Amino acid sequence: MITTRTVARSAAVLGAATAMTVAGAGAAMATTHTSNVDGNDVSVTFDLEDGELGDACGAVITQTSEAAAVAGELAGAVNDTDLLRVLKALNNNESVTVLKTDGLVLDSAVALLAPIPESARSETVFVEGLPSNVYALVSFCTSDPTDPTINPFLIVGNPMDAIMGSVDSLSASGDGLDTLSSVLDSDDESGAGALLSSALGETDGEGDGDALGNLSSALGDDDTATETETE
Repeated sequence: MITTRTVARSAAVLGAATAMTVAGAGAAMATTHTSNVDGNDVSVTFDLEDGELGDACGAVITQTSEAAAVAGELAGAVNDTDLLRVLKALNNNESVTVLKTDGLVLDSAVALLAPIPESARSETVFVEGLPSNVYALVSFCTSDPTDPTINPFLIVGNPMDAIMGSVDSLSASGDGLDTLSSVLDSDDESGAGALLSSALGETDGEGDGDALGNLSSALGDDDTATETETE
């Protein structure tokens, strides 16, 4: 199981103009986000901080190249009604998976948090059986509407199957080299950079040492001008 705890973070992801956040840095938020990957199942637990009156949160999984646009749509929600409207719209997008609560009667895309009773302070949304791939996980709370939280390299399923699934997906969309080359430079806890480097021949003294060249070849990208050198 891979667990990523995100309290707040701020960075630009994929060169997006939209303000968004990445796990690991920033100031405290009203609600903390804890994501878990267990094989091909993904969950996000939202925990209301002490002293907060309530919150409404949600999470979606999408391709890394689309994370900026999805985060931008979520950033427009300022209450639970707005959030539900946005999540319903995203649910109709074939490239987006909306995580939902495990309700007694109906599952909900919106996790509602309240200070009392104690059990209402925490809520989990989840999805089971995702295809192995490298995704972006976007989570959001209306208490901080301008700051969606993004984990841009969420490895789901068998790591090697996930990496190769991501190569295929991004190759089809045309942005594979730019996006996956950024994974090679990443030092995030998921180990995506190390796994991808290994898969492409950038191992400790083994292979040809040209991971980006191999990546370009695998994606069929002949535009070497977009490549960056990694050490």
